[in-house]
Amino acid sequence: MEGYVLSISVKYDSEIKKVSLGDKKIRLENFTPIFPAKEQEQRKREVEIRLFDVFSKYENLKSAN
Repeated sequence: MEGYVLSISVKYDSEIKKVSLGDKKIRLENFTPIFPAKEQEQRKREVEIRLFDVFSKYENLKSAN
């Protein structure tokens, strides 16, 4: 079976800031994907679950010591 790539067009909201780093000004550009509300909630839940798994793992290691 050959591998297939699913191509989905995602739009992004961009935020541009100029900040100081020492004596230089640098441009920071943040891109945030724009999803329909239902998909955004689903992705938020996925992130929360993954973060919970990571923090639970380290909490278990901390309490074992």
